[in-house]
Amino acid sequence: DTCPLRRIRVAAYRDIQRRLKETEDLKKRLGVREVFHVTELCHLRYAYFNRTEGYIAPWTSMVDFEFGKAYHSWVERLFPCVEIPCWVKVNDDFAVVGRADAYDPETRTLWDFKTYANLFYVDEPAADHVFQITAYYTMLRDRFRIDRLGLYYVAKTSGRRGREVPRIKIFYLKPRVNAEFVKKAGELLEALQRRKPPSLLTCADWKCRVGCPFTELCFHNVNPSGMPDREIRRLKMRLEGVREE
Repeated sequence: DTCPLRRIRVAAYRDIQRRLKETEDLKKRLGVREVFHVTELCHLRYAYFNRTEGYIAPWTSMVDFEFGKAYHSWVERLFPCVEIPCWVKVNDDFAVVGRADAYDPETRTLWDFKTYANLFYVDEPAADHVFQITAYYTMLRDRFRIDRLGLYYVAKTSGRRGREVPRIKIFYLKPRVNAEFVKKAGELLEALQRRKPPSLLTCADWKCRVGCPFTELCFHNVNPSGMPDREIRRLKMRLEGVREE
């Protein structure tokens, strides 16, 4: 019981149980059968397996999880409005919910903070991060005056292959309505009801490369961890029977 590693596991398990209970309470409060989080909708196939398959998270993901928690606790000291809940009830079947990281009333900026191992290849915001923050904006635009969206990236290390890169990169976006997140939630609900996983193409290619626990369910005997993203995309298109343009 005094083993530090075991105590970390137990704490993580309790945190997961707390979040599951919060989700069940939210279902009752909103009067819906299912609740989908915005982060799930970035990678539909992963979200499907995460809800239907059991797996043991590796220690690397546990460390990343704890690092992210520590980072966000630091962020909470910088802004008056943090961890802002947002939601939209679509119908009696489901609602979409999320938590925006922070809002700065002085600059009227809605912020989302992300951690990376390093920022060596990051020259523009990731598509799934843009999806998230525009979904938050869409749900919060009637509650806050938002003039811009900010994606704040911080890296754990600054060096790679003998080259120093910044540990912080900030990208600003113009506010725009996200018209896709409700549609994606409907697709995930349908997949769960039919017990048929969404297309391989509904997950970002990098997600398959960085240690997704469900790669064997998608790629069978092929390990995509060492592949460039473009090769992973070609492989997924081939498995889905989609022709390259």
